[in-house]
Amino acid sequence: MSTALIQQAQLVKEKLIAFGKTAFQKEYFKGLEMLQASMGSQLSEEAIIAYTDWFVLESLLKNNRRVLSFFIEQCKNDADILIAKQWYHVIYGIFHVKEILDRNRFEVLNLVNNVIYRVTTTVQTPLPLKKGEYIMAKIVPLENFHLFTGLIEQLSTKKKEDIYQMV
Repeated sequence: MSTALIQQAQLVKEKLIAFGKTAFQKEYFKGLEMLQASMGSQLSEEAIIAYTDWFVLESLLKNNRRVLSFFIEQCKNDADILIAKQWYHVIYGIFHVKEILDRNRFEVLNLVNNVIYRVTTTVQTPLPLKKGEYIMAKIVPLENFHLFTGLIEQLSTKKKEDIYQMV
């Protein structure tokens, strides 16, 4: 996976978020207000990141369409469209970190569907993941890899049995 492709994916994600917050500003802020009301307190930065990621990739708007589909429809850059179209396939899961391939590339086993994924991130800072730990995360495809998107929650146990009880 080339660094240039990862950087391009980061730019596409930034464009998607900016588009979603602008084109669907009313829906975005209404959802944030509802989330804050349900939590009963000021939203954390992590909650806003998770909400924004969900909003642009998964929430259903007009005609049961996502922000992502509206973004692709108006996008003029073929390379951006090619990346964004892959993001219709959001995968949630509890993952077991099987291998650390390098500082921000991992091989993880999804305990929900028992599939191994090679995953990377668009952030430059090394992720503090360790081989053998369990995480709750969301990933999207990017060519022959997947990208972490939204938040990654490191789970407190290293025992598979404990994970299944948590779920």
